[in-house]
Amino acid sequence: MRKYENEVKITLSTKTKYLLLALVTCAVLMVAIPASVMAVVNQNRVAMGVYYGQERLSGMSREQVQAFFNDLAAKKLDKDALILTYKDKTWKYKPEDIKLEVHAKEAAEAAWKVGHDPKKNFAANVADQLESASVRKDIELEITYDEKSVEEKLEAIGREINVQPQNAYLVLQADGSMVLQPGRNGSFLPKAELMEKIELYIRELHLPLKLTITPEVKAPEVKSSDLSTVDTILASYTTSYYPGDRGHNIELAAGKLNQKLVRTGEVFSFNNAVGTRTRENGFLDAGVIIDGRMAQDSGGGVCQVSSTLYNAILLAGLTPVERTAHFFPSAYCPPGRDATVADGLLDFTFRNQLPHNVYLFSSCSGSTITIYVAGTRADLDGCSISLYTEGSHLHPSLYRVWTKNGQGISNEFMHTDHYAEHPE
Repeated sequence: MRKYENEVKITLSTKTKYLLLALVTCAVLMVAIPASVMAVVNQNRVAMGVYYGQERLSGMSREQVQAFFNDLAAKKLDKDALILTYKDKTWKYKPEDIKLEVHAKEAAEAAWKVGHDPKKNFAANVADQLESASVRKDIELEITYDEKSVEEKLEAIGREINVQPQNAYLVLQADGSMVLQPGRNGSFLPKAELMEKIELYIRELHLPLKLTITPEVKAPEVKSSDLSTVDTILASYTTSYYPGDRGHNIELAAGKLNQKLVRTGEVFSFNNAVGTRTRENGFLDAGVIIDGRMAQDSGGGVCQVSSTLYNAILLAGLTPVERTAHFFPSAYCPPGRDATVADGLLDFTFRNQLPHNVYLFSSCSGSTITIYVAGTRADLDGCSISLYTEGSHLHPSLYRVWTKNGQGISNEFMHTDHYAEHPE
């Protein structure tokens, strides 16, 4: 009995082995047969499931898929690439103008390589064919163009349509009145924005790419509203000079102060407004004081302009912030009322602490320089301002006196200077 039972177990075990072998064989055949069939079907054709957009490439021969992409490229390149418009102007650029290329050969090769990659073995290529048949394979068509060429063309358009903003400004009339010249917004071609749009659409072969230019608007630094409250000349100051190289420097520096806006709360820098006093900037050699000695240097005479401005802003009620006296007393203004400047070393600055903006004018006659400070009449609250000094010629103390309705309301100490005796 035991021997019989053992024989039965052996028999069942053998049947199981045969059954498993049969199942494995079937499984292999289920994969191998379709794979073999697919390999035969796709032998000289683009694999199943390969697309370009909505176009089905499967079943095309290698020559047919190349012809498909060549025709597509030819149709796209047989028209303008870019059409830009602004108002009544139009700029058209052909593909060759921006070196636009459609890489048809590469796209056709990518489509063909699905299941036909020479770098892969037969099994790997069959696997790729099975995958593309079940999961769609999309082919990309690469588009390239020369961004520099596009940028250069946009810059050329910009030179045609760009308009610089124009500051509002005041013109001082002979009778002391002022005429407002309104400001104007500027407009500029938005190059960066256009470059982004071109990059986005042109690579998708949306040709011709038609874009309407909407310029960027840039407001002027000085608007009409900045000058709307300026209604009077708060103060002015005049000094005399002789024509020549020194006079040239005075007139050049004074011109850089003319029609300058100083906003309420702002600190005005003479050096920033006038710039460096170099020959490259048009200044000539003239007399200066360097380390207590007379010398010739570029920009000599400019200190007379800063000193004239100093007196004008004191009389207008503005607040000096940085001011340095000369080594010796100056001949063109009373002691204690000068302000020396030097590139990178000494500046003259003042703050407009008044409630409204002030505006500077300068005028040179060939022998006199006058600086005017225009502002809002109400800001001084009916006060008039005068200056006086106490002390000696070499050690003067400066005071500013505020008067209203004939009554002194403030006697403001400004500073005490200490000069060296001028050499004979």
